[in-house]
Amino acid sequence: MTTLRPLPRTVVVGLQLALLAAVILLIVPFLGIFAFVARIVALAIVPVFLLSLALSPRLRAWLDGDEQAAHSDAVATPPAGMMLHPAHGWARIDGLDRVQVGADDFAPLLLGQVDRVALPAVGAEVTQGEPLFAVYHNARHITLRAPLSGTVVATNVALTTDPGLASRAPFGDGWAVTLRPSALAREKRALTPVARAGQWVRREADRVIAGLQDPAFVTMQDGGELSDDLHHHLDDDAFARIKRELFADPS
Repeated sequence: MTTLRPLPRTVVVGLQLALLAAVILLIVPFLGIFAFVARIVALAIVPVFLLSLALSPRLRAWLDGDEQAAHSDAVATPPAGMMLHPAHGWARIDGLDRVQVGADDFAPLLLGQVDRVALPAVGAEVTQGEPLFAVYHNARHITLRAPLSGTVVATNVALTTDPGLASRAPFGDGWAVTLRPSALAREKRALTPVARAGQWVRREADRVIAGLQDPAFVTMQDGGELSDDLHHHLDDDAFARIKRELFADPS
């Protein structure tokens, strides 16, 4: 019976290194092929992915700030044809000598259901940025400022019997005043066109959220939404602070 002698350690190490080298020589070509295929797949997939993102209506809405304005049914982006004043009045230009004016839905959001509207007298002269009309809910009110200078030629008498129109249809039947503008071409430069309204409304919603002491009622899905029962959670200090910041109304 022949006894097998163990190989010297140096020979074992050499064989192990040779085996490892052989495995590497066998795998490297496949790694090269894999890397090449991976690059081809990446070059094919990445542009398709980026293109799909670019064409995504949701992404475009987010970039435009449109996502139903503040990602919420509580605040809506104004319809086409309107321009917004920084203090949340809107203007819809009708020809060269008529502008319909109202308040956006930030006012009823902070107040709740509007129960009274104080309108100016027909024939009154108004200046851009000065008080024009006011909306009320119980003891609270917000004064809206004129988006343009001019003469009041009509008021919405329907608001005297149904002031809730200012809450239910702020951009439609809830309009407040019709003006004959006196400096339309110059003053409309200070207004935000509807094409940029989504981004502006989103920023204003963020200002409301930032002004809250206790934002527990602000749902944080999709970056934060304003609850439509916001007015129930505003104490007098928070209401006065937000009214002053958004509507330039210190009263």
